[in-house]
Amino acid sequence: MKKLLAMLVALVLGISSVSIVSSGTQAEDEYICDNYPPSMCQQCVHNQCACRNVPGTCWCHDYCEQSCGQDFPTYGCPAEVISSGCQACLDNCCEVESFQYCQQKWFHPYWMEVYNDNVKGCYARDLLCVNDLILNHSCPEICREQYPNDQKSYQECCESSYCYLYGKPTTTTLEGQPITINVPSCTNPRTFFKNPPPCGYLNSNGNGNGVHPTCCYDMRQCGATTTLECSTPCSGYDLPPNYSCNMNEIVILGIGDISEGILINGVAYQFSDCIGPGCQKMIVWYNGQQPFSAVPGIVFVNKGVPRTITISGTGSITFYAEQKCCYDCKQKPSLPSSILYPKVDIETLSIAGGPTVIKDGKILSSLTISPGIQQAMVQVENRGFFTQNDARVRFEGLPAGVTVSVLPDAQKITAHNIGTYSAIFTVGPNVPSGTYKVTMIAYSPNGVFDTITIDFVVP
Repeated sequence: MKKLLAMLVALVLGISSVSIVSSGTQAEDEYICDNYPPSMCQQCVHNQCACRNVPGTCWCHDYCEQSCGQDFPTYGCPAEVISSGCQACLDNCCEVESFQYCQQKWFHPYWMEVYNDNVKGCYARDLLCVNDLILNHSCPEICREQYPNDQKSYQECCESSYCYLYGKPTTTTLEGQPITINVPSCTNPRTFFKNPPPCGYLNSNGNGNGVHPTCCYDMRQCGATTTLECSTPCSGYDLPPNYSCNMNEIVILGIGDISEGILINGVAYQFSDCIGPGCQKMIVWYNGQQPFSAVPGIVFVNKGVPRTITISGTGSITFYAEQKCCYDCKQKPSLPSSILYPKVDIETLSIAGGPTVIKDGKILSSLTISPGIQQAMVQVENRGFFTQNDARVRFEGLPAGVTVSVLPDAQKITAHNIGTYSAIFTVGPNVPSGTYKVTMIAYSPNGVFDTITIDFVVP
């Protein structure tokens, strides 16, 4: 992923200019991956690329050893830390660099992984492009291919593709005022997963150079082993309604050179000399989980993403600005019936003209019914605060030859009220005498309210 650098020259009179130039090429960005074994870079899914608690997977060990090792004694990672595992290396030596490497590998312009009960994804966009600080956009050919007869969708595709895909920069000048970069809110997760940006990226001259095989990886057929080889390409995912999402937003203002007198949102950041492999000066804002630790004088990490970034003052600054929005959506766990239906209980079971079997939820006697037809009354009390719209009663475990009809079949029981049912038992003449365990169940189609097991006696 190419970075965009912008040069701001602010004079004492308040005149500022921005020149945006390119640093790095696609070949350079992919050099590390191309020189690792396929199992290191090409075959691991994004979810593994940070090696979180997965020692020995993906690219981490080689990356830490080669990029943060003893070749860089000032910024180096001690051998004992490297040998102790991936996570120790990330935490102690090259956390920021490994984060950036992982992101650059995957944001072209988004990635998505679909699992049986989980879907993850991120997208990144260039905030200079979003704010029209880059002119002369060239629309990628993929937009014409996708929307040959829909001019509005074609224009939207052109705009989003360019700003998501980090294409060729150009030069513009702003005079008489500070530069203000608006930071849009992250896309709603359901919208992102269902309609992600086009999958592809621009080449150096700003024209479309083809499409990625996919940016969306369906892992639902992979089983326990999730690799790119077993994944199925997809173009989006309709998030089920019973999923909830955690969102992380990261905004990075990458600094090349900055002179004294430049303020970022009114703050004069004091940067130290940058030492180490791929070392980058950054001002970072985040919502959600902190992406990496601050590095004194190099990486400033702030909780809370501002919706505007204002660069003011006098002097010069070389910078790029990008936003990353990431989502982790999981199926909501089913709540136990005791939580879904609190305080909805079987209150009474009594025989018409006969004894009370259950009162106030307590068993007083057995239910004795001779062959023939016998009517009983069942009451279910809703002591909770929510109306139960489809409350029902059934009996399980009745012996062969015994049937029961409960009326009404279902009813609404409002809060702090009782629902009354009529249960008509029919006992056939050939039912053997004996005592049977029968369970009364109060329920709705969504779950069980209460159960009581009684002795059902045929004399």
